[in-house]
Amino acid sequence: MKISELENCPDWLREADTEDADIMIIDGKVHWNNGIWYDGIWCDGIWCDGTWISGNWEAGTWRDGIWKTGNWKGGKWVKGVWRCGLPTSLLLTL
Repeated sequence: MKISELENCPDWLREADTEDADIMIIDGKVHWNNGIWYDGIWCDGIWCDGTWISGNWEAGTWRDGIWKTGNWKGGKWVKGVWRCGLPTSLLLTL
């Protein structure tokens, strides 16, 4: 589902710079299924797949996808491709 089609879309997601985002909200939590995140602040939710270009990750679970650059401030990394960026609070197993 597109961000513009979501009911009760959080402001942080609506304000982000994205492309081709496929999103669901399940039990009040954002689930990013695919798409490109260019910039913004990720505040919580579950990243299932897609490409992160830049921005600030503040909380949530990263399950898979490509992280190109940005600031990781907290959350859980399960798996994926880490290219570059600044992990300030990261439990990574790469």
